[in-house]
Amino acid sequence: MFTGCIRRLGLVDSFDGAYLQVRLPEGAPAISTGCSVCVSGVRLTVQDVAGGVFGATIAAETRLRSTFDSLAAGQPVNVEFPLTVGDALDGHLVQGYVDAVGKIARVDQEDGCLRAWIRPPERLLPKLVAKAPIAVDGVSVTIAQRLRDRFSVVILPVTRAASTLGQLAPGRRVNLELDLISRLVARRSRATSLDLPHVVSGLASAGHVSGRVGVQQAVSRLAAGGASRCGTRTPRARVT
Repeated sequence: MFTGCIRRLGLVDSFDGAYLQVRLPEGAPAISTGCSVCVSGVRLTVQDVAGGVFGATIAAETRLRSTFDSLAAGQPVNVEFPLTVGDALDGHLVQGYVDAVGKIARVDQEDGCLRAWIRPPERLLPKLVAKAPIAVDGVSVTIAQRLRDRFSVVILPVTRAASTLGQLAPGRRVNLELDLISRLVARRSRATSLDLPHVVSGLASAGHVSGRVGVQQAVSRLAAGGASRCGTRTPRARVT
């Protein structure tokens, strides 16, 4: 698990499309084979380490679902090492699993900050909420605004200096990962929400119920599984 709080930049040493080598930044913690490292928003498993460079195999699925299809030697990348027990959660929970690739539509200067407008795939738009966190190339930022086909994030000077987001320009592609907590809450809400018209129409009792006693009867029916539908049609019950 990661936080999206980037303090170091790595450098692509070599990449042949299947095997990536990244030069570790100065002061990087010791890593070994099997460790996880987040590189520009993509969680990688270290295959080997030598001379300040680690290597990782890049699967075809990873190239398909991320910007790794365009990586090249000499390119700077955001590097983050996994959380350990007791670490501060400075950003937000980032898994390193890319949800989609977005494209930078526009970048504006704002008092030393950058406002970047990102156009994501249409399928991602309903899941974006203003003021919620999102990882852009592995960097934890906040969704400032959401419009019909794009959203914006504001990149602070410290983030510009410490990550690759200071180099954003129109046309550039970025890896996007939704906030884990928001995603889990949304999934939970969908799973537990009730379609009241469907529930009431499925009640086993027929006719009209009213008042406190009627409501209690309806609740009892629901608790007993009365909301499930059978093969035969039952009259609709109304609760007042």
